Amino acid sequence: MKIVVLAGGTSTEREVSILSGTTVCKALRERGHQAVLLDVFFGLVSEKSLREVFTDNYDVDQAAADMRSFDRWLKEETVQRREFFGP
Repeated sequence: MKIVVLAGGTSTEREVSILSGTTVCKALRERGHQAVLLDVFFGLVSEKSLREVFTDNYDVDQAAADMRSFDRWLKEETVQRREFFGP
């Protein structure tokens, strides 16, 4: 089954969400599902489309690190955007 695990967001609990989302995503993949992480605020933190990330070699830890790399823009983006959900 293909599953998107939402994580991240804009609250002070962003890191907790990324951490728990990573754990859930890994558990789902260990059970044979094609699970991927999606940053609920920034969208898919990858140059690939969702179709391309549903692969066996998807790196959950790298996806979480990529999500964290956007933290430096969080305050600015939160002020500038009206929408909560990313692309």
